[in-house]
Amino acid sequence: WGATGPNSFDCSGFVGYVFKSAANLTLPRVSSDQATFKPKISSMNMKKGDLVFFNTTGKGISHVGIYMGNRQFIHASSGSRRVTVSSLDSSFYSKTFRWAINPFSSLPFSFYMNIFSNVYLFLKLLNELIFIF
Repeated sequence: WGATGPNSFDCSGFVGYVFKSAANLTLPRVSSDQATFKPKISSMNMKKGDLVFFNTTGKGISHVGIYMGNRQFIHASSGSRRVTVSSLDSSFYSKTFRWAINPFSSLPFSFYMNIFSNVYLFLKLLNELIFIF
């Protein structure tokens, strides 16, 4: 825990690295703080690039990932010890999902779309790298 990349990540370090690299957006360092710095949104209203939060320990928010659409999210998994893509519908993540946030919620829509395209391209690149190695 506590790794912020680029050679190793914890979950919040990975999310922070992606948004800083792709959008020059600095997020709070830990998942519990990331989960509360913007208004909560439900899973029904999630869009690609939103942050998804989980209570995996029974002690509050303890995990974060980036929503990729189609009920999939990318995250640094402590279980697999790598960046991976998982389904929100898996038995584990469907039970531990709590809410999502849009990290760009206070920005003008045109600015959001420009930043989002950078984040999404960055995620696509990461996703392709995951499946190459």
